Amino acid sequence: MEALKRLNCFFSDLKMEILEGDIEGFNGLLRTFIECGMADAATECYHLIRKVQCEPDKSTFGILINGLESLGNCDFASKLMSEAEKYFGDLEFLEENEGTAVALTRS
Repeated sequence: MEALKRLNCFFSDLKMEILEGDIEGFNGLLRTFIECGMADAATECYHLIRKVQCEPDKSTFGILINGLESLGNCDFASKLMSEAEKYFGDLEFLEENEGTAVALTRS
């Protein structure tokens, strides 16, 4: 539980700083939130990505959509699917990442 508190503090500090758009770093943070079952933090992190004008990639959407669905947050996952479709057209890449997201949430 202490690790989750420290992760939340880190995320709060991160929001206060000026960030460069490093999508790989954000994707790592998203994975961590999903692994810890922190759907709200993952959602908030996605909004931060957009706020700092960082472009989400296929991994970003795959991590979030599959992870949030696994955690039961299907409403926001559905909204992200629509957004991902605007970016990439088809959503085949989600099926490729589906097993990974499910494995992460079951660890």
